[in-house]
Amino acid sequence: MSTSNPGWQNRSTYIYQDRDDPIEETTEHRNREARLDENGAVVYTSDRVTVQHNRFEYLYDAHGNWTERTVSYQVEPNPDFQCSNVERRAINYHVA
Repeated sequence: MSTSNPGWQNRSTYIYQDRDDPIEETTEHRNREARLDENGAVVYTSDRVTVQHNRFEYLYDAHGNWTERTVSYQVEPNPDFQCSNVERRAINYHVA
């Protein structure tokens, strides 16, 4: 998945597990600044690139649906992943 405009671009790559839930995401952020030179022409700075890695860990219920997802992230060049958030959801099943 990519998004962009003249000043920035993001590109994300996902890895999915058997259950079709994403387990890894890598996003490359490219951005640059623009300014006007003395003649009024637009001049762009060199691209700045930041790479962020996200990991997703899941807990599943007896029906195979995730009930808890933990998201961790790492921004290069830092080698350590940090917990970002934990999502919990309750699923009610109705027997017909």
